[in-house]
Amino acid sequence: MFEDVVLQAAVAKTLTRATLSDLLLIRNINPRPRERAITDGNPGLEPMIGWNYDAALTWYLDRSSFVSVALFAKDLDNISESVTSTIQLLGLDFRRTRPENIGSRSYRGIEFSGQYTFTGLPAPLDGLGVQANISLVEPDATTYNAVAFYEKGPLQARIAYNYRNAYEQTQQGNRGQPVNVDAYGIWDASINYALNDQVTLFAQGLNLFNEKTFLYSVYKERVIAFETYGPRYALGVRLNF
Repeated sequence: MFEDVVLQAAVAKTLTRATLSDLLLIRNINPRPRERAITDGNPGLEPMIGWNYDAALTWYLDRSSFVSVALFAKDLDNISESVTSTIQLLGLDFRRTRPENIGSRSYRGIEFSGQYTFTGLPAPLDGLGVQANISLVEPDATTYNAVAFYEKGPLQARIAYNYRNAYEQTQQGNRGQPVNVDAYGIWDASINYALNDQVTLFAQGLNLFNEKTFLYSVYKERVIAFETYGPRYALGVRLNF
């Protein structure tokens, strides 16, 4: 039994430097009354340091089916975000927005995932399969996805649902207020047919049911943005040389 069980663990330290656009010492000033604003870069930004800890236990039911549980933790220092504050320039109050290091954050989470292929079914149904994944992350983040697929011979097809609960995008948005993103769920689908080793026909649909993106500040009545992009479809040919 234990030959089918795999335990993996990893520890990594990462360093992420601020982007050049955030580091540039460039100041844009809007002097209009009631709209006085300054946008700055910040050459004093420190790089973000991260410690990542991961452990996963996977049980392989057969060559194409498995169940897995993973624990992960991340500790971040020198996180940078866009911060808005009020400063004085020539005796006038201006709202200044610039990236700043805001401190440290820690994340802890657990992830459950699995895949099962119905190889015991009679042909051609033996190409059917399902995948599922759910991640629970502190503080208060939940994502999950479910996939149904068919893979047999030259044909591959899949339909997927991805969900993300409501979350805080940034603590320092316009006028120093937090920006929240409402929960959303998206359906995608694709189909591929390989004519040979070099040529594959494909069709793809993204956001099939036109899920919207809704941003607000603390309360949903304080709307920041409501975005809709509609479904997207693609037909094409992939060539491998």
